[in-house]
Amino acid sequence: MLKKMSVIVSFALSVSALSACSSTGTPEKPKPSADEKIQTGEPATVQLAISKGWLTDEEIDKYIIDPTKKKFPNITIKLVTMDGKNVTPTTLVAAGTVPDLIIVANPTINDITSLELDDNIEPLIKKHNIDLNKFKPETLAAIKGSTGYDYLVGLPYAMHFSALYYNKDLFNKFGVPFPKDGMTWDEVTELARKMTRLDNGVQYRGLEPDHVTRPASQLSLGLIDPKTMKTTVNSEQWKKVFTTLKNIYDIPGNNQMQNFNNASDQFAKDKTLAMRPELNVLGRFAAVKDLNWDLVTYPTFKETPNTGMQVDEHILAITRTSKVKDAAMDVISVVVSDEVQLTMAGDAKVSTLKDDKFIKEFGKNVDYVKGKNMEAVLRMKQATPVAVTKYDKIPKDRIQNAMESVVKGQEDINTALRTAEEEINNKLATETKK
Repeated sequence: MLKKMSVIVSFALSVSALSACSSTGTPEKPKPSADEKIQTGEPATVQLAISKGWLTDEEIDKYIIDPTKKKFPNITIKLVTMDGKNVTPTTLVAAGTVPDLIIVANPTINDITSLELDDNIEPLIKKHNIDLNKFKPETLAAIKGSTGYDYLVGLPYAMHFSALYYNKDLFNKFGVPFPKDGMTWDEVTELARKMTRLDNGVQYRGLEPDHVTRPASQLSLGLIDPKTMKTTVNSEQWKKVFTTLKNIYDIPGNNQMQNFNNASDQFAKDKTLAMRPELNVLGRFAAVKDLNWDLVTYPTFKETPNTGMQVDEHILAITRTSKVKDAAMDVISVVVSDEVQLTMAGDAKVSTLKDDKFIKEFGKNVDYVKGKNMEAVLRMKQATPVAVTKYDKIPKDRIQNAMESVVKGQEDINTALRTAEEEINNKLATETKK
């Protein structure tokens, strides 16, 4: 019996070996994969998902599609626009139409990590000879810090900066000296006190500090401890941030908390807001012809001089399920190339590459930033990034409500933070069990 079985196995192995050979007796070559076909110049389609408004159609053509087509004519990019409602990473996964590339921001990178769409792209980076040393170290650290991984899931192609924008005409109107680089929150608050006044029936506000998480970002304050999955908002550092903003809103006439769009209108259209600390909102000034504005460094805390907010950057991430990862990496290599980055810098987009030539080129193609104090702002340090979780929206919304209750005099700071901590943790306990 054993001898008979041995003969059968030998025969099966012989048939298997013969089936792997062609009629000429030579082994057949395995069929090339999609990525291998791409490397030989065969056509490939890369689906790229981007949130609506992050880049204009013209910018997408200018920075991504056209330069990719020029260098890799075999690659076609198909755009998927995410609207935040009907089309999101979650709905794309549910529909089975996961793109090959997704543009995310590091504060919201959990949009892909929570769905397990992320992938370790460092082998591809090495394969495509992309030099990581050309990037600003903090931009790569921010990706790892946000995911909690020790590897990269994407590469950053543009980043925000933080700055204090001010209306020069209002300062001239009231005879108050302009803001200067390097001012602290306390100094800017005193300046706001001088600029907040009722004049000819018009209420002028000195300063709108924006969402409470912005200055908290400078102190590298997170919202949730990823190890315990409990909020960290009830701390001495958060109290410091609340106190700083309360002092600003306590200025008589300046106690009108405004959201991003309302503050933008007050500053650029109504021209009743003297100072506005914000991210890169330069694009909003393009259509405003009669606003005499400039900017200085973002207000700082004494313990963190010359430090703005944490890195807030846009990242090209390759999805784990992509069948054309090499082509996707080719697209990334184009967007982070010196050529494209210089073009973007000229259009007033901050490069993630560290060479000074990108700073010198900044804004050269944009008339409305010429003559503005851009170089000092671009040289500010970014705060150390903290890890984010897919539940960060829970404390982010609640902490702003707590700030509002303090401004309205409904709660003191200690009570507001303690109440927020309890409500956030209860909500987290419920959500993490789902």
